[in-house]
Amino acid sequence: MPDDAPAARRPPRRWSDEDDDDLRRRIAARQQIGDIARAMNRTVDGIRGRAATLRLRLPGRNRPWRTNGGTVPDGQD
Repeated sequence: MPDDAPAARRPPRRWSDEDDDDLRRRIAARQQIGDIARAMNRTVDGIRGRAATLRLRLPGRNRPWRTNGGTVPDGQD
């Protein structure tokens, strides 16, 4: 019998209250999603999913983090 069976998937790790608090702090600090995922040892999709569950806003292609408060585009003041 060939040994090419798919690797067993680990069950998803549950989110603790401390994990949720850490995620909220990191999003409030405007950390990049990839950086948050690496720091929390989670996938980017896991971070996005949990943020959606907690109704937290993340940056997106059409809505990136704003660095100047969102009033005037950078370099145009």
